[in-house]
Amino acid sequence: MPDHNVPYEPAATLLPAPSHRHAQVLSEMAAVRRTPRGARLLREVKPHASGWWVGPVLQAIFAVPGRLLSPRPGRLIRSAVTWVGFAIIMAFMVALVSVIAWYLAKALTKGQTLALPAAPSSEVVGMIAMMGFHATLLIGARWEARRTGHGDRRLGLADRPIERRGLLVVLTAVLLAYLGLLTAAIVAFYLAKGGAVVPRVAPGVLMAQAGMAATVLQGLLLVAVAPLAEELFFRGWLWTGFRAHRSARWTAVVTSFLWLLLHLPDGWAKPLYLIPTAVLLSLARHYCNSVRASILMHIVNNLVAFGLITIGGRAT
Repeated sequence: MPDHNVPYEPAATLLPAPSHRHAQVLSEMAAVRRTPRGARLLREVKPHASGWWVGPVLQAIFAVPGRLLSPRPGRLIRSAVTWVGFAIIMAFMVALVSVIAWYLAKALTKGQTLALPAAPSSEVVGMIAMMGFHATLLIGARWEARRTGHGDRRLGLADRPIERRGLLVVLTAVLLAYLGLLTAAIVAFYLAKGGAVVPRVAPGVLMAQAGMAATVLQGLLLVAVAPLAEELFFRGWLWTGFRAHRSARWTAVVTSFLWLLLHLPDGWAKPLYLIPTAVLLSLARHYCNSVRASILMHIVNNLVAFGLITIGGRAT
């Protein structure tokens, strides 16, 4: 006889809760079904699928959506290079507009108590140009993420909760230790040369020479804009697209190489000493399974670096 005193529980509540990986696969399958190609594949298979193998056939189609629908690596690289080139053009345009606006404001305030300097600061113009550059990268990341995510932008960017948070803490500590050793080595090198030359450790001059406006812009760029834009671009949609076709090792190599090339205008030495940083950011992106991990590490790294630059500029 059934025990009527036992409260009724639906069958769904008796099943184990889906894991994060299971939920991620279900999200990918749902995203593929919403794409025109995924819907066409489903229509082509259903009329011919009958019997016990209907489930395996549909699972084979939707369980590996990346290899079926993601853009090929060559196309991903072309898209990334195109967006970087477009970002360079936008940086020059933003810098030109800022200079024109400066001289217009100077002409309008001529003869008034508010007096502007004779020419705009090159550091401020440079920071504004970099803002335009990274803003374009951010737009490109969001645009391409819909393609690599099969219509789901967050899936294409790998914008999901961070896994293995303890490992993220360890990687961040290693990154900060490396940054401290690198800074000490740079300071020791220039002190050995008599301190006559100040190292150029960031775009523009040191804080003491740049002025308040450049200090604020550079702080905003280094701590907020650059980490968000670069990580979403290189270890967001580009990582997701490559990972659908290549191993994690090759994905890390390609995305890190392109990210290092982005810093080549700051001097040939900068990409070299950023290699360990690229390795640690890639490890965080892969093992924590989220772009949020690399973004957080990048922000912490740049925040500490900005503090060191500010202190060094005042000491100079």
